[in-house]
Amino acid sequence: MDKTAKEWDGREGAGPLRTFAWASDVQRRVKEGSTRPVSVENKAHLGGVTALCTSVAGDRFFTASADRTVRGWDLGTGAALKQYRGGSGGLTSVCQSHRHFLIAGSLDRYAVAFHQVSTVVLRRYKPREGGEHVHGVCTVGDSLFTACGRDPRRPKGDNSSLLRQYSIETGQVVREFAGHTERLTCCSAPGPSLLLTAGEDQTVRLWDERTGAQTRIFRGHAGPVLSACASEGKNLV
Repeated sequence: MDKTAKEWDGREGAGPLRTFAWASDVQRRVKEGSTRPVSVENKAHLGGVTALCTSVAGDRFFTASADRTVRGWDLGTGAALKQYRGGSGGLTSVCQSHRHFLIAGSLDRYAVAFHQVSTVVLRRYKPREGGEHVHGVCTVGDSLFTACGRDPRRPKGDNSSLLRQYSIETGQVVREFAGHTERLTCCSAPGPSLLLTAGEDQTVRLWDERTGAQTRIFRGHAGPVLSACASEGKNLV
């Protein structure tokens, strides 16, 4: 974990073309990429970068870090834009909702929503009882989904974990998706009514967001699955 985000040429594999790291002052150092001089590195996150996502508009991206912050970057210039703070635990994941909420998962056992422009904390998402480390977040319409660690309500030795659905607006729990037998590591929304989760139980699972039904289980890994995504045509995972 070198506390930076890097960009490569996706067609030729050249790079890294740019290094994105947080600058706390106006001094900047230009780093030479494999194919062209590129931007800026100064002072990075103070902890490892754990996740990133691009904005809905595609002009910037956001990085979550173990240093308890989310940072915003200009995708074109590499300039550091904003810093978001909102918890006492490291952040594990980040996504943007259509309401211009920026939402991060936290080891503080909740997800936290920031206003993308003002950076203020708008809401924290946590069940009324218990709560688990949040290892992944994604949104579908007006709903937030959190990929959680072990459910503390389970008896000792039972490591079953939940995908939890919240109303973004109210913060209320809408539904819990049960099926993974070990800690979830991530979640994503490959389509309007589809959810994809991965976990330490060596499986990837596909869910119907409307009904909560588990529609398919993908097996084959011999160890924990750390991330998963679907192809653009949604026919490959």
